Amino acid sequence: MNGLSRFIYLLVGAVVFVVSGWLTVVAVIALSEDSAHQVMGIPTSIWIGTLGSISASGIFFTISEALRWLFDSTVSRNYQRLRFYEETVGIKEFFSQKGSENANSDYGKAISSAKHRVWAFGISNGEFLTEHLDRLISKKKRQPALDVCISFVDPDTKITLPDQGANLSQVQLYDLTRDGSRTSDDSSRVTNRVAEAVSKIQEANATFDIRLVSPAGYLSAMVVDDIIYMFPFTAISKDNTRTPYLKVSTGSQIGRAMLGYLEAVRTHHTLSRVPK
Repeated sequence: MNGLSRFIYLLVGAVVFVVSGWLTVVAVIALSEDSAHQVMGIPTSIWIGTLGSISASGIFFTISEALRWLFDSTVSRNYQRLRFYEETVGIKEFFSQKGSENANSDYGKAISSAKHRVWAFGISNGEFLTEHLDRLISKKKRQPALDVCISFVDPDTKITLPDQGANLSQVQLYDLTRDGSRTSDDSSRVTNRVAEAVSKIQEANATFDIRLVSPAGYLSAMVVDDIIYMFPFTAISKDNTRTPYLKVSTGSQIGRAMLGYLEAVRTHHTLSRVPK
C-alpha cells in the first residue's frame, strides 16, 4: 500500500471517530434533558451505545493504521537496504570467523557442488589443502573441464625496507604484521606446501593450475562458480581464521571487482608464475 492510500485510510478513520464522537456527545446531552428522547423512533440510549462503539472503532482503526504505517515503513527501509546489500554490493552471507564451523560447512558444500571453477588464493593455503585437496582431486577426475587454480604467495619474492637495510620475503612481511616478535623467515612452509600439493596432484594424474603470485595487496579468497569467499588481511591475531569472512556474488559490483583482480593476478606475466 502506497503513502497516499495510507493517508486516506487514516483520514477516514479520523473522520469517523470525530463525527461519531460528536454525535454521541449531542445524544448524551439530549438524553440528559429528556429521558424519553428518541431519534427516528429509536431510543436515544441505543443511539448512544451504537455511536460510542463506532467512535471507539474509529479511534482504534486510526491508531492501528498509524502504527502499521510506521512499522511497514521501517520494514520497507530495512528490506530496501538488504536488497541493496545483496543485489548491488552482492553480499550473500557474512561469517564472523573465517574458520568458523558454519563458514567451513558453507564453502565445503559449495566446492562439492562446483560446476565450473574452484580457485583458492592464500599465503600457504594450509587449511584449504588439508580440508579440500583430496575432494578436489576426485572431483577433477569426474569433471575434467573444472577449472581448479591454487595460488600461493611467492616465497621467493623479496621486499626491500630502505630504513632497515633488509630484504624480507613477501611471506615474512605478512607474518611480521601478524606477529611483531617474529624474526625468522618461515617462507619454507609455503615452499613445502606447494611441493606437497604438486606431488599429490601429479600422483593422481590430475591437472591443476598451481601459481606462485606476488600481489600488490593481500586478500585471501576462494572462488566457486559465481560465488567469492574472501577476507582482508587484517593481521588481528596470529591465527588468521579469526578474521571476518564475506560471501559475495561475482555478478555484483564488489564481486566483479574482486574477480577481475584475482584473474589479473593469476594471469599476470610478472606477478604470477608456475612453480619450477
